[in-house]
Amino acid sequence: MAVQGPNLALTLKAGESFTDKENRFVWMSADMTGKYSTGFPTVQAVGVSNNQPAGTTEELSVVVVGIAKVELGGTLTAGARVSAEAATGKAIAAITSYFPQGILLTGGSSGDLASVLLTPATVIA
Repeated sequence: MAVQGPNLALTLKAGESFTDKENRFVWMSADMTGKYSTGFPTVQAVGVSNNQPAGTTEELSVVVVGIAKVELGGTLTAGARVSAEAATGKAIAAITSYFPQGILLTGGSSGDLASVLLTPATVIA
């Protein structure tokens, strides 16, 4: 079971609709808006989405430090290092050419929610 633990969140303007996209890795675009798609693996995530704003005029809550719930893009086990899937922002097994985003504290199958300890890095794994 995924849990969200002690964390620090920030608020960004949504750069796209997050309807049904809560618990995805988020990157920040040049205009300071949060997005989940098409940014990875060339950018480091700022965190994980914590709500579902429907449009670009709404606020997006992003967990930036601590333990967050993240949607899995494949079957993963606790202890796995994860990266963000390029098109969806879902957690996938870490890939050498992608930025590492965190370590799973719980595992699951594609579409499940898992707990991730956010461990932002400044270098690609």
